[in-house]
Amino acid sequence: MVACLGIALDDNDALKIQSHEIIFKVAQGKIMSQPAPCIPPALPVTNLDWRRLLPLAGKANAALARYDGMLQALPNPAVQFSPIAANEAVLSSRIEGTQATLEEVLQQDAGIEQAQSRPADIEEISNYRAAMRDAEQALAHRPLSLSLIKGGHQRLMQGVRGSDKTPGEFRIDQNWIGSSGSRVEQARFISPNPLVLPHAPDVWASYLAAEDAGPVLQVAIAHAQFDILHPFKDGNGRIGRMLIPLLLFQRKTLSRPMFYLSEYLESHRDQYNAIALSATNFALHKFISVKSKLHSAHAPGQTKNMIYQNYCNVVAEMREDAKQLATWKMRKSQP
Repeated sequence: MVACLGIALDDNDALKIQSHEIIFKVAQGKIMSQPAPCIPPALPVTNLDWRRLLPLAGKANAALARYDGMLQALPNPAVQFSPIAANEAVLSSRIEGTQATLEEVLQQDAGIEQAQSRPADIEEISNYRAAMRDAEQALAHRPLSLSLIKGGHQRLMQGVRGSDKTPGEFRIDQNWIGSSGSRVEQARFISPNPLVLPHAPDVWASYLAAEDAGPVLQVAIAHAQFDILHPFKDGNGRIGRMLIPLLLFQRKTLSRPMFYLSEYLESHRDQYNAIALSATNFALHKFISVKSKLHSAHAPGQTKNMIYQNYCNVVAEMREDAKQLATWKMRKSQP
């Protein structure tokens, strides 16, 4: 295998080029393409804009301290926050497609029969609440770990939609995020290759155990990295949202893992989808440009070495485009 600037020539004279989260395969003059799985960033993250982040993290830490003071002043926060915790389970599950309302869940808790019930949805929400309770109890005896997260996932998926997708086990197949029924070519995001999963979650778990970063920044990075890894076949979003209060609880930033963000995420769902879609459109524009360059590089009558050098030149241009893409994504993420 000969490599040059990110492209490779195998024994069958087939070239494979990866750029802009797209894989191009060139064999016998034909150019094929497919989206490429994401490569998870290394942990700990070292290229953060601390000047911009530290003031925001300081405000967040102060707000969390005030909130936890209120929690500790309540005689029985679990009882008084029970409707709010139920609403968190409702909204976190709704982001994944359930339709049950908080009223229906509370009526179910009270044993009231409902004429228009959604038993499957309510069971998913009940599983969410049970998984959170189990995790809180477990954290009293041991730190957050992969085995604890797998156990929570197994409880979350028990007997509901997705129960046939190996609950409690990391995936061994490729998955992606996109519209319902979409193919991988139409994905907004393609999670890392399953071959990285035996190692990447261990690195992530080690990051959870470290306390080098402040709790707010650590939780944000850990949550984002979990979403990128997408280690389960289903239920990744709900587990990722559970991790936020559980990590704050483990770091002793909160005295109880009672911190609810799903209402905000649900109310801003269109904004998040728009950001993902705009990133997809940018990548698609670059994809069309690169494919055109590859066709030009493979002109008739050229020797294999000449074609290969042409590809090297194209990849050099692609790398420069990749820098522009990274800059564009960073700007889109800034307020």
